Amino acid sequence: MNFPSPSLLEIHRICAMRYEETAVESKRRINGNKLKVSTEIVFENDIDDDFSSEDDVPLSQIWKTLTNNSPKSSAKKKIKKIYQWVKDDLRPILDHFDEEVYETQNGPLQRFLNFFDEDFIQMIVTESNKYAQQRNRKTNIKNFEVKSFIGVLLFSGYVQVPRRRMLWEREQDTYNKLIAESISRDRFEYILSYIHLADNTNLDQSDKFAKVGPLFDHLKYKFIEYAPIDHCL
Repeated sequence: MNFPSPSLLEIHRICAMRYEETAVESKRRINGNKLKVSTEIVFENDIDDDFSSEDDVPLSQIWKTLTNNSPKSSAKKKIKKIYQWVKDDLRPILDHFDEEVYETQNGPLQRFLNFFDEDFIQMIVTESNKYAQQRNRKTNIKNFEVKSFIGVLLFSGYVQVPRRRMLWEREQDTYNKLIAESISRDRFEYILSYIHLADNTNLDQSDKFAKVGPLFDHLKYKFIEYAPIDHCL
């Protein structure tokens, strides 16, 4: 019998089917030992030789190139201030103040007593004598002595000597008549040892400034009561 010859399309289809059947059959026949064998994967290097030459470029140059090419939209534009100079005298700004407050202030002593009044001096005397009594010492500190004591502290702030006792020495280069005639050296040191502003037996343990708290509170109210003098007056 004569069979019709197959067309090229049918031949291609038959070959493809045979190839797939052979591939599937070969996979099924692979030995398990072959699957456990380690393999090596080799990647083909497609990198151009020109790219590898960039390894010799310093990182600082690469970073400089990147920063120069990056957008600078986030940078703030600096506004240059323009000053107009005027040749003229300074004009003082005088704040309003109550003239009645200053009419009674005739000198430095009166201004000092405005802040360290008799009530505050008496409080210092009371607390200092109380502390001296707790230490079994004499309780005979007087009001005028506390005023002289504070005056010596203020005076020694701008007339300084290497040692405090030199203010009472008879040497011409250190002796100070104003201090020596207002309070004796021993009396000053006695008050210095027992000066107190608060009762040690009744202190707020949580307040680190409890011993000087009465001074802060007193001066705070006095600063509010007496307006400050402007430096331009």
